Amino acid sequence: MAKYRVRFNDKARAGAVARRNELKRKRQKQFHRDEEEGEPGDMPETTADPNAQVLLPLTDEQKDQRKRQLHEDLVTDKKMSSLKKKRLDKYIDRQVRRQERDEIFAKLAASTVNTSNFQSLKRLGQKGDLEKEFASESEREDQDQSESDSESDTQPKSTFVDFRPSAGGFGFQNLPQIKKAAPQKQKKVSWREKLGMSADTDDEHSENETDSESESDSGSDSSDCEEAKLSDDESESEKSGNDEANQEEESESEEAEANEENEQNSKSIGAQFSNWAHSLEKHESLPTPIVEGYKHTPRVEPQEPVQDFSKGGQTRGKTFFVNVERPEEIDQLRLNLPALACEQQIMDAIHHHDCVVLTGETGSGKTTQVPQFLYEAGYGSNDSETPGMIAITQPRRVAAVSMAERVSVELGNHGHRVGYQIRFDSQTGPDTKVKFMTDGVLLREMSSDLMLTKYSAVIVDEAHERSVNTDILIGLLSRIVKLRREEGKPLKLIIMSATLRVSDFTENTTLFPTPPPIVSVEARQFPVAMHFSRRTTHDYVNEAISKAIKIHEKLPKGGILIFLTGQNEISFAVNQLRKYSKEPTLKPAQVRLSAKETVMEEETVDFDLPEDETDYDDDNSDEESEEEGFEEEYDGEETKLHVLPLYSLLPTQEQMKVFEKVPKGTRLCVVATNVAETSLTIPNVRYVVDSGRAKQRVCDQETGVQKFKVGWVSKASADQRAGRAGRTGPGHCYRLYSSAVYERDFSQFSAPEISRMPIEGLVLQMKAMGIHHIVNFPFPSPPPRESLAKGIELLQYLGALDKEMQLTDLGKQMSLFPLNPRHAKMLLIGNQHGCMGYVIAVVAALSVGDPFIPLYELLPPPVKPVVKSDDSEDEEEEEEFTVEEKERQDKLRQRFNQVNGMFSGLDKKSDVIKALAAVAGYDFANSTSEYCKENFLRSKIMTEITKLRQQLAYLVASTTRPDAIESTTQALSKQLQPPTKVQLAALKQIVTAGYIDLIAVRADSIDDSASVGKKTSIINHPYITLMPGPEKYAYIHPGSVLSHLGSQPPEFLVYHALTMGDAENAKVRLRTLADTTASAISHIAAQTPLVTYSKPLGGAHAPKVLSPTKRIAWVVPRMGAAIGSGGVGWDLPARKVTQVKRGGEWCTVD
Repeated sequence: MAKYRVRFNDKARAGAVARRNELKRKRQKQFHRDEEEGEPGDMPETTADPNAQVLLPLTDEQKDQRKRQLHEDLVTDKKMSSLKKKRLDKYIDRQVRRQERDEIFAKLAASTVNTSNFQSLKRLGQKGDLEKEFASESEREDQDQSESDSESDTQPKSTFVDFRPSAGGFGFQNLPQIKKAAPQKQKKVSWREKLGMSADTDDEHSENETDSESESDSGSDSSDCEEAKLSDDESESEKSGNDEANQEEESESEEAEANEENEQNSKSIGAQFSNWAHSLEKHESLPTPIVEGYKHTPRVEPQEPVQDFSKGGQTRGKTFFVNVERPEEIDQLRLNLPALACEQQIMDAIHHHDCVVLTGETGSGKTTQVPQFLYEAGYGSNDSETPGMIAITQPRRVAAVSMAERVSVELGNHGHRVGYQIRFDSQTGPDTKVKFMTDGVLLREMSSDLMLTKYSAVIVDEAHERSVNTDILIGLLSRIVKLRREEGKPLKLIIMSATLRVSDFTENTTLFPTPPPIVSVEARQFPVAMHFSRRTTHDYVNEAISKAIKIHEKLPKGGILIFLTGQNEISFAVNQLRKYSKEPTLKPAQVRLSAKETVMEEETVDFDLPEDETDYDDDNSDEESEEEGFEEEYDGEETKLHVLPLYSLLPTQEQMKVFEKVPKGTRLCVVATNVAETSLTIPNVRYVVDSGRAKQRVCDQETGVQKFKVGWVSKASADQRAGRAGRTGPGHCYRLYSSAVYERDFSQFSAPEISRMPIEGLVLQMKAMGIHHIVNFPFPSPPPRESLAKGIELLQYLGALDKEMQLTDLGKQMSLFPLNPRHAKMLLIGNQHGCMGYVIAVVAALSVGDPFIPLYELLPPPVKPVVKSDDSEDEEEEEEFTVEEKERQDKLRQRFNQVNGMFSGLDKKSDVIKALAAVAGYDFANSTSEYCKENFLRSKIMTEITKLRQQLAYLVASTTRPDAIESTTQALSKQLQPPTKVQLAALKQIVTAGYIDLIAVRADSIDDSASVGKKTSIINHPYITLMPGPEKYAYIHPGSVLSHLGSQPPEFLVYHALTMGDAENAKVRLRTLADTTASAISHIAAQTPLVTYSKPLGGAHAPKVLSPTKRIAWVVPRMGAAIGSGGVGWDLPARKVTQVKRGGEWCTVD
C-alpha cells in the first residue's frame, strides 16, 4: 500500500473547509439554536416555558403519583371485585391522560408569538426585501469572522473569493455562453464582494491564509488565479487518495476532475466574471441590468372578464363596411344605448370567434343594435366575405314582428333589407339581409338545409327562456359552426339574453369543448326603483288595479305596465280600469282606496302570518300618505287612462296598438301577460306593476296529466319585468309581494321547458336529421330520461319507429310536416273516402287551439267594486245587476246555446266534428271578424287556422302530387261541404289512429264496482284510461260537447289531454275528441305494442291450418295489457287473424 504523503497545502485546504462549514452553520442557525444555547443539563431548572419549541410530557413518576392520588380519592370500599378493579384502573388511566392533555393545551394557549417578523405572502421573495436581508446578514457574518480571526491566528485561512452577484438576480451582460461538459456545482458565496468591498482587502486575506503561494496576480486576476489554483490542488489531492478528507473535499475533487478538460475556458470565464464584478462595485444593491430605451408602463387591471378577444381566435380577412344613413333623431337615440358603446368589443369577439355569448341587462339595446353591427360590418353583403343573411330568432311572434319593424326604421336607407318570418306570416324578399323569425321557423329550415348555407350569422335572442326549440337549436348550431369552419365558410353564432345562465354554456363541455367568450354589456340605461309590498295578498288582480289607479292619481306622467297571468284576468282588469277612466263624476283627485285594499309598501316581514293573507287592516289612515314610491307629485297633465290589453291570443293588429301614440291628455296603461316580458319595448313606460305570477302548463311525465298552474315566476323573470320601466327613462317597479316571499319562494331561474314538456316531436325531428343517439346530443340542459323514453314509446305506437328504434318509412314522411307526430300521421292516412280536406281542417284546428269562447268569459261573475267614494261603507257587497243587464245575459246565454247546437249538429258526440263545422262556416263567411263575434269564436285563432290550412294543403300536395302542386293545393283548401256519414266514420277512425294510446273506456262496462246512478250527470260518469293516471277514474270535461248529451255517454272515447284543476278535490278531466268503437280500436292498434292476443279459440272457431307454418284463427285482443306495470287493459271483441310460425311460436301478422 502506498504511503500517505502530506501535501504542502493541507493546512490551507483544512482552513477553507472549516470556514465553509462555519458559514453554512451560521446561515442555518435556526436549525442549531439548541446547540448555541447549550446542553439541557447545563441549564438551571425553571418552570415550563409556554413558548418552548418542545413541551415535555409527564414522567412515569409523576403519572404514578397522580394515579395514586385518584385511586385514594375514588376508592372508598376496600373490598372490590377484579372486574370492578380493572374498570377502575382503565378509568384512572383515561383521567390521567385527559389531565395531561388539558395541561398541554393550557400551556399552548398561554404561549405568545412575536409577529414583528411576519410579512404578507404577496411580499415574500421580493427583490428589495431580499437585498436588505442579505446585506444585514453579511455584515453580521463579517463581524463574527473578524472576531474569530483576531482570537485565533493559527486557524487556517482560505484563498477562495466569491464574485457572484447579489440576490437581485444574475445580470451577466455581454458574457459568452459556453456549454459545460458536465453540470458544475455552484460555489459557496462570500458576501464581501456583494457589499462592494475592495479587491485589495480580498488579496490581503488571501495572502494571510496561504503559506505556500508566493505569487498572485494584481486586481481581479489574483482572485481568479487563486480559485483556479485551489481547484488544481484539490484535484491532485483527490488522486492521491486522501482518506482523512471529509465528504465535502471528495465532492470538490470530483468536480475539478470532471472540469480538467475545460480548464482554459474556466480561466477565461473567471477573468471575465471578475472584471464584470469590479465594474459594478460602485452599485450598492447590484440591481438587474436595465435595457436601454426601456420605458416602464404601469399595468392596468382589466375592467371586463374578457378584453382581448383576438387571442386564441381566428384572424379576420378583408375589412368591409356598409355606409348607413340614419335620421338625426335615430342617431341620438342610439347614442344613449349601452350596447353602442360596446360595439368594438362585441365585433372583435364576433370576428375572432365563431361562437360568442352576449349578456346584458334589460334596456341595453342588444336586440336592435347587434344585427345592425353585423350588417354594417359586411354580414349579408354580396361583395363581402360573409354574403349570407343574418338570422335573429325570437321566442314569440309578436317580438319578432315588432323588432323587425324597429330595426328597419333604425337602418335608415337600408331599412328595406330587414324582414321577418313567423308561423303564419312572412315579410321577406330577394333583398332581405336581416331576417327576424321564431326559433321554430329556423329549426324547420334546418330540416331541409342542415348547414344553413343561406346564413352567415345566427343570433339566438332571449335564450334564458329555454324553450324546447331554443335548446335543440343551440345544440345543433354548436355542431354546425364547427362543420362550417372546416368547410371554409364560417358561421357566426351569437347567444344573447339579459338573464342568461352562463354556466349552462361555458361549463358544458359537451356543448362547447372550448368555452365561448362572454361579452357583458352594462346595466339598463336608466335606474329602476324597486318597491315591495308590505304583505303578499291572494287577490292580486284587484290589488294591481288599485295600484294602477293610485299611480295615475299621485305620480307624474308616464305609462303603466301591469303583469297578470291570463286572458281572463286581463279582460277583467281592462274592464275595471276603463270603467274607472270613463266615470264622468269620478276624478283622480276624488279617488280613495279602502283600507283593506291599500297596499302598504313599507317593508316589514311578519313570519307569523301566511303568505296568502288577503286583507290587511290598518287603523292609521294617514299612513297611506307615507307609502314608499309615491314621493313625486302629480302634474295633472294626464286625466284619463288609455287602457290596452296584450296577450298571445289577441289579434296582431290589436297587439300593435300598444306601440301607437296615445291620445293627448291620456296616460297609457297596458295590462299584459309575460308576452311583454321579452324584448318588447313599449314606449314611455315608467311604472311597472308586477303580480309576480305566471300561468304555465305543467305536464306530469308519468301520468300525462296537464295542469295550467299559476305560480311564482323566477327572480330572473322578475328582473326582466322590472326592466320594462327603465327602457326610456327612470322608472318604478311595484311588486305585489313582499321581499320575504321573493327571497323564499322565487327560484333563481325558470326550469327549461324541455324538462317539463313532452318531446316526441323533438325525437322525431332529430331521428330524421340522422341523430340516432339522442342521449349523447349536446343539450344545454338534457331532457329527463323518463320523458325521452316516453317519446320513443309513443313514436313506436304511431309506427314512426321500429323495435330497434330506427326510423321507418312512415316516420320519414311524418318528419316532413312541422306538426305534432300525431297530427302528421293523421295527414298521411287521411286520403280515404275523400276525407283529406276535412283532415287538413281538423289538424289545423287541433294544432292552433280551441277556437270557441267559453260561456264564463262572456258572462263574468259579479265582482267587488275597486273604487269607492268617500261616504261608502267599509263593508263591500257584490254588485247587483240591473234588470236590463240580467235580460241581456239571458239572451246571450240563449244565443250561446243555440250556436253550440248548430256547430254540433253533424255529430253530437264528437268535439272534432264541432270544430270542423266552425272552420267550414268561417270559410263560407269569407273569414270575417263579424262571423266570429256572432258565433263566439276567437278571431285570431280562426285566422291562424285558415293560414295553417293553406300551408298544410301545400305540404300535402308537394308530398303526394309533386307534379300538380298548385291544382292539388287549391282542391284541398277550397270551401268544405258537409261530410257524409261514411266520411264522418272515417274521420273518427283517423283521429283514433293519431291518438291510439289516449283511449278511455267507461268504467261500468269493465268494472262492476263502478256503478252509476240513473240521475248521474254526464260529466260525473267515470272512465278508465289506457295509460295509468294519478286517479283511478277520469271524467268528461264540462266544456265538451258530450256534457249536453241527453243519453248515456259512449263506451269508448278518444281524448287529447288529461287536465286537473288546482282545487284540493279536483277531478281528472278528459278533453275529448270523438267517440269510437271496440272494433275500430282492435283493427287500428293491431300492429302496435298496445295489443296482445289470446290463444286461438276452440269449437266452431277453431284454427284453420293452411300450411305447417300458417293458419287462420280467432283470438281475443286485449288492449293495454303490455303497458308497463300499471296497465289496466280490457278485452276487445274476438277477431279473425292470420298467424305464421316463427322460431317454433305462432305470431299474429294480420
